[in-house]
Amino acid sequence: MKLNIAGEIMSENVERNRILGRIGKRVRFRYPEIPNRKVTGKLKDRYAFHTQSFTGVTDYWDVIDLIELEHNGKKIEAIRFGYYRRSKGKLI
Repeated sequence: MKLNIAGEIMSENVERNRILGRIGKRVRFRYPEIPNRKVTGKLKDRYAFHTQSFTGVTDYWDVIDLIELEHNGKKIEAIRFGYYRRSKGKLI
């Protein structure tokens, strides 16, 4: 069990449900190589797995996202890899 920022106990399942609860929502991100290129889409699906850092200092939720983007009137599906990292009790 872990504490969230408010000091409440959060189980791994509660955290997983919170992270997976983003499915169906709008997402925004930028491509670092293209200045001012913002991309928006819809999070169609997500796989999340909990891991401990090799140093043991913090833990992570690694995620693989399936995102539906719209570009020039066409719908495109893309995969994004990311993570949530625990810092001061909060997943960021």
